[in-house]
Amino acid sequence: MVSNFRNWLFSIPFLLGFAVVMVSADLLQRVFKNNVEASFKICNFVCNSTLNLLKVAGVRFKYEIPDQLKEKLDNPRPKIFISNHQSLMDIAIFYKLFPEQQLRFIAKQELSKGLPYVSLALRTISHCLIVRQNRSLALESLRNFAKIMRDEGCGIVIFPEGTRAREGVMKRFKAGGFACLVEELEEVEVVPVTFNGSWKIAKHKLMPIPYGTNVLVTVHDSQIVQKDDDLVSSLKMIEDKIGSKL
Repeated sequence: MVSNFRNWLFSIPFLLGFAVVMVSADLLQRVFKNNVEASFKICNFVCNSTLNLLKVAGVRFKYEIPDQLKEKLDNPRPKIFISNHQSLMDIAIFYKLFPEQQLRFIAKQELSKGLPYVSLALRTISHCLIVRQNRSLALESLRNFAKIMRDEGCGIVIFPEGTRAREGVMKRFKAGGFACLVEELEEVEVVPVTFNGSWKIAKHKLMPIPYGTNVLVTVHDSQIVQKDDDLVSSLKMIEDKIGSKL
């Protein structure tokens, strides 16, 4: 009883602040709907504000990142960031950790409509929206997306589980999307990332957020993957590396 009261006591300021951030971002995104640079600034504002508000709700973040990784990633080689997926807050953390990579995400097409700010951002910043029910169309979308990202020098984020692990238990990775991207890009630098504990933030759909939730984010060292590699085995090794920090 006392614990639940405390959860609500600190969640209410988060919920109020988060609502203000999302409404403000939605209005700003409508004003700058044709300006990608401004859209990225709005996105960074949303992500940083959300993470700071979560700290007010008692969420503690810890980041483990290899020394010199960001300098190592300072090259023109296409980048793919691969992680398990526990919460929508994982996306905000990605933007916080890698703002220079101009990250793009792969998302189901249904998310491009009906969500305040999020749907607008998905369309404006040219993320990859796929129809999951149509495999051939989804793969074609990924191939076209890979070409655009290579030309623009943007990092790609994929969640090979295909959905969020709402109880924190990582699902088996699906190799199709990863293989499609690598085959199109020919050679990529892969950065595995492990999210551990972020699922607890939305355990009750933010109402309330369990006070004292700990989120550990582990960024693993990058590795080169080429299209001639055994891509199923490569992804399995990446999956094992991510799972080792859960």
